[in-house]
Amino acid sequence: SENQQNPGAITALCTLALLNSGVPNDDPKMKKALAYLRTFSADNVGTTYGTSLHLMVMTVAYPRAEITRIKNYAKWLIDAQNQGSGGWSYHARFNSDDPSNTQFALLALHEAERVGVPIPAQTWDKAHQYWLGRQQRMGGWSYNVNGLATGSMTCAGVASLVITSRHTSTEAASIVNGKVQCCGPVPDGNAIDRGLLWISQAFSVQKNPGSNSYYLYYMYALERVGRMTGQRFFGQHDWYRAGADHLLNIQDDLDGSWRTRGNPLTNTAFSMLFLSKGRRPVVISKMRYGAAGQTDWDKHRSGIHKLTRFVETRWQQDLTWQTIDVQAARLEDLMETPVLFISGYQSLLLDDQQKINLRNYVNQGGFLFVEACCDDQVFDGEF
Repeated sequence: SENQQNPGAITALCTLALLNSGVPNDDPKMKKALAYLRTFSADNVGTTYGTSLHLMVMTVAYPRAEITRIKNYAKWLIDAQNQGSGGWSYHARFNSDDPSNTQFALLALHEAERVGVPIPAQTWDKAHQYWLGRQQRMGGWSYNVNGLATGSMTCAGVASLVITSRHTSTEAASIVNGKVQCCGPVPDGNAIDRGLLWISQAFSVQKNPGSNSYYLYYMYALERVGRMTGQRFFGQHDWYRAGADHLLNIQDDLDGSWRTRGNPLTNTAFSMLFLSKGRRPVVISKMRYGAAGQTDWDKHRSGIHKLTRFVETRWQQDLTWQTIDVQAARLEDLMETPVLFISGYQSLLLDDQQKINLRNYVNQGGFLFVEACCDDQVFDGEF
């Protein structure tokens, strides 16, 4: 049964969850669902949630065959943005906005851009300012401007800023007169880092921090943040393993659904979208080292993300990447990634145990991909 205020949205959410969980397009049930969704257009969906979900389904199921439909959905979202605030509301005709609708619009536009649909720079710029302006002093976000920060809205804020930052920040690498210049200033990620710190301190996989509701909506948002930032841990919390364990423990053994507060269809879809992250192999990890606040290890913040996306298109397989903190990582943690990327400028700052772990990683089959940033001779010599 559909939510009449969001035409086709529940079907789109369930279909998206099944696609991400590995059910192929030509499965008889999926063929029926996709055929139903293709009866809609941007004009007759007409809501931010619905249009965003329809668009995301088409980018997974038919990234080439339905490119015109995807462009039309993207145009609807671009036109529906509140030009004053930079956010989105339920409908284009509402001169208001909220962070939940805004998150879904940005997730959809991100997927549209990923399959080749150009998105205007001002769309990203206005949305970027929207999220910066709503961040609270302690680093979190709330649904209402003056409300208490919650896990679901803080995850929405971080994931959205990760998306917009990739289109608005002055990257350390750029192309000038046809040549790569890669030693510019590192873009400021302070708002994202503050949000991640809030998530780490309030972390839970058993409830939505700061709220008594929207638990599984929060879990989907948590997965977005973990995958988009490449974080294996939030603080000391192995977020995916802890979340997967808890979700499997509360799944209904009789019918396979998740029946916490809310619609079991949407609850189950959000749970599957969280769990499906485990289907994406880690193709590469970025090594974090040095003191807190140091950025010499990460001068090209978007580099591994973009490399992973490039490999995905070549291999036609969903992949993921992660950041590994060498100060906390054991050899067993390093061995979970086939390629470890180390980028550096000036000192490597490794202690004896960390050096031993790296040597053992290589001796046991690991592969180091190393970049001396800006042709730095100090880093090159220490490596």
